[in-house]
Amino acid sequence: MAHTPHAAVFAGRSPAQRDLLLVVSLFLLLAVVPQARATVIVPVPDDVLVEQSVAVVIGKVTAIESHRDPQQGQIFTHITLSLDEVLKGELSVRELTIKQIGGTVGELHSWVYGSPEFKRGEKVLLFLRLTPDGTLRVAHLYQGKFSVLMDQITGEEFASRETPSEGVAIRGPKGAPPAKRELHRFKEFKERIRGILRNHPKATDQAQAGSTFIVSSPLASGDAEVQDQFTFLGTPSRWFEPDSNTPVVMRMNLLGAPAAPGSDLNQQIDQQILTAYQAWSTVSGSSFVYQDGGATLAQGFTNDGVSAISFGDPEDEMESPMGCSGTLALGGFSSTSSQTTIVNDQSFRRILWGDVVFNDGWDGCGIYEDPTAFAVAEIAAHELGHVLGLGHSQDDDATMAAFVHLDGRGASAATILMDDDKAGAVFVYPTTGPFTLTVTMAGAGTGSVTSNPGGIVCGNDCSEIYTRGTQVTLAAAADPSFTFVGWTGPADCADGVVTITADMTCTATFARGPDLTGLLGQLIKTIKAPIEKLKFLVTVRNVGDLTVPLTVNPVVRVYLSADAILDPSDTLVFEKQAKPKKLFPGGVELIKGKATVPTPSQGKFLILKVDATDVTIESGEANNLVILPIP
Repeated sequence: MAHTPHAAVFAGRSPAQRDLLLVVSLFLLLAVVPQARATVIVPVPDDVLVEQSVAVVIGKVTAIESHRDPQQGQIFTHITLSLDEVLKGELSVRELTIKQIGGTVGELHSWVYGSPEFKRGEKVLLFLRLTPDGTLRVAHLYQGKFSVLMDQITGEEFASRETPSEGVAIRGPKGAPPAKRELHRFKEFKERIRGILRNHPKATDQAQAGSTFIVSSPLASGDAEVQDQFTFLGTPSRWFEPDSNTPVVMRMNLLGAPAAPGSDLNQQIDQQILTAYQAWSTVSGSSFVYQDGGATLAQGFTNDGVSAISFGDPEDEMESPMGCSGTLALGGFSSTSSQTTIVNDQSFRRILWGDVVFNDGWDGCGIYEDPTAFAVAEIAAHELGHVLGLGHSQDDDATMAAFVHLDGRGASAATILMDDDKAGAVFVYPTTGPFTLTVTMAGAGTGSVTSNPGGIVCGNDCSEIYTRGTQVTLAAAADPSFTFVGWTGPADCADGVVTITADMTCTATFARGPDLTGLLGQLIKTIKAPIEKLKFLVTVRNVGDLTVPLTVNPVVRVYLSADAILDPSDTLVFEKQAKPKKLFPGGVELIKGKATVPTPSQGKFLILKVDATDVTIESGEANNLVILPIP
């Protein structure tokens, strides 16, 4: 399982209940997460886009410039438009600059999965929202941006909205898969927007005078980088602190925390977040540890050097929910490409800081009111998983799946994470060791195992401590008359060449080789002096653990002996090769034998020797002789 950042949470309790909730709360947008802020989206209808927008404009992208805000430290990208048409809002200017969170300045990267992507020179139709600093941004991430494309043959224009390829999970009704591209005839699409404005008075309520908008670039200072396009692309990233057994410190700002049940709200919320910290800090095989750094005044997703959890969307980075649908929380990080490391053959950038922000407006929606759901703990654990670098799991039971389960798993650190969540943490943050490699032996056979590099000589010394990444070759040797069957244990044991990444045990199985024995019976004697004709049945049986190789042809011989001891003076009276294809473990071959012996044979012995020429390497030879007295 390797994980890449994907994003957030869908509110539901069971698969059936989730389908119902998707129908009831069709506009649910859950979890926007930056560099890795990943996004889960239920599509927003056109009338809601129009209603929530303060302006709907059509224009051409003339400039794209990313800035590092000198006060906040956050990266924003400004997209400048030459306006062709204003469908909603009172804008008297012909040029407009919008401000999107994220971008690239030098080696620093910050982004939100699902953000709209812009290219200089393209024609766009944008649904815009007002931010607290008076600037405009695209409403509902990529959903508020359409590219206007022209059919080169007919000249007809189309409005195209493409689903981002990375970091976005879209949940349609009853799990219907979303279209990769949404295409409208541009002229008809504009008329539909105008129709919504005419027929839905609420859609015009939020229109504000152009003088209330900041329509030019709000930053004239700070680091800046001009770009030809503004694109959010996911890159695997991780914290480097766990590699030196250093915890990642998170702080809490409980102002605006949701109204959850309990006599002491802040104490209860604090405890649920501590539970989420502990869950990620106690994954067996993972070196990652969250440490509670106490209270902070830091808030929002801000590049302030403080990794914090805050409530109430204090920086207004998310649209408020409508009718209990919308964004629950935001969680993610910013990273730098100047520092990279390779873990489990995957290259990672270094995470510099990370934040979790809970949205406001969810009181009364049943998310936080149920004391048995422990919603804060589960949502915090999910978003903290994004902060440490994990994306969405394809396992619906995982806490890192794209929806909230609200099944009480947040009640304790031991229950809040599922197997796939833990596997992700172990992959990205494997423990540094040292680790113990142990060899055990199984089977009816015996043998020995040695290691290179040395340290294991088993059966005397069957374990050794190695550092992470050491490649250990285990050599198994069977004792005489036995066979080494193979290795079992973790997958890396299969060929006996083990790369040390954790404590592990490899088992060498030794078996008895083929072991042939026989029976001699059903003797019929016909006397025609001076000879006797003898008929008998030879049974050859493999009582060993392994098959007689097809290249081996065991010979069966019957001797006439004056006593019950086989010696060179005895007379060979019958010989035949057994068929090895029948001599698998437990296999039997029946051979009819004939012999002519001088009279009288009474009182003498027939002696059967199985594998008489000793061509079969057997685990035991003592059972190869069978003696039959002649009556």
